[in-house]
Amino acid sequence: STTQHRRFATPVQSFPSLAAQEAQTQFMRSFFITLGLIFIVLAWVFSSYTWPLAVMAAIPLGLTGALAGHLLMGLPINPMSMMGLFALTGIIVNDSIILVTTFKHLREDGVPALQAIEDAVCSRLRPVLVTSITTIAGLSFLMLEQAPVAAIYTPLAAAICFGLAYGTVLVLLVIPALLSAIAEAGEKAPLWARRMLHGRERRAEPGVPGESATSGL
Repeated sequence: STTQHRRFATPVQSFPSLAAQEAQTQFMRSFFITLGLIFIVLAWVFSSYTWPLAVMAAIPLGLTGALAGHLLMGLPINPMSMMGLFALTGIIVNDSIILVTTFKHLREDGVPALQAIEDAVCSRLRPVLVTSITTIAGLSFLMLEQAPVAAIYTPLAAAICFGLAYGTVLVLLVIPALLSAIAEAGEKAPLWARRMLHGRERRAEPGVPGESATSGL
């Protein structure tokens, strides 16, 4: 009977691990589909293939912070953590969109690339920080709650709080550097390449310095 018990117990004990592997596989599949949809929407909005990549560069920055937060708090990666990563992906992209959109509008007005980067960061610093701080403050109580009923949501809140805190700081540092690199590369690219990567150029208004919407991009 002991042999029979062991024989039938093994498959039953393997079910949780199989379910976890299936959940991880499904999460990765859904995550890449989500990234693809985000890229398609941004490419349609910006009429460009380069600007969406600059915007989406914020996503791995936020995910790194979320995973580091789990490590610091000793939390396991579970389905609630995965839901938090999905939510973080949509939230962290907003900060990047604000910077890239402002930079793009300044370039369309004929502002030089480096000046446009500086103006974009200075003018949008407060909105980016306020949005991130209010979100983190609202979820920090849920993340630190010790009640058993709320413990299930701790990984979700930790993923968003740590990912947003870490990602926001790096967005303000990495995205401007990336925009500068894109602008420098665009100055050396032929016209057909600039149109394919950055979209069609729009002439600046008369009296505004600069020859085109994205000259140098």
